[in-house]
Amino acid sequence: MKYRTIFTPEAGSWNVEVPDVAGCVTWGRSLSEARRNAREAIAAIAASEGRDAEHVEARAELVEELALPARTRHAVDKARAARRAAAEAERLALETTSAAVAGLTRAGLSTRDVGELLGLSHQRVQQLKSAAGKLVGAGKLRAKKSLTSR
Repeated sequence: MKYRTIFTPEAGSWNVEVPDVAGCVTWGRSLSEARRNAREAIAAIAASEGRDAEHVEARAELVEELALPARTRHAVDKARAARRAAAEAERLALETTSAAVAGLTRAGLSTRDVGELLGLSHQRVQQLKSAAGKLVGAGKLRAKKSLTSR
């Protein structure tokens, strides 16, 4: 179940309020401790209501709100979005580079020449070739190859 959870920094720790659960407040010295404590507090209140606390704690999804100044909160949101975009770009770069390595290798180019063309070391080219071979051996790239060869 989802629980709206408000984290407020205060004097080197975090106060936590869960408005969806009456009387559910806690704190933690760090954000990770505050998150753990929020789940435990939700579970404790659930137990007091006769529900399975372990089940509630394991399934509790915290929908986090940071009680920070708007400018700071915006900077955090922007940084998180940029990191997600960078991770996606990295995933795409790896995927397309692996495909290029495979194609150039099939065309008969040496590992060093493939590296030279793609701006990679010959060692990295070999790693990509080995990783692709393991995935193909496990059957994970077969479907992808048939889709891309159309």
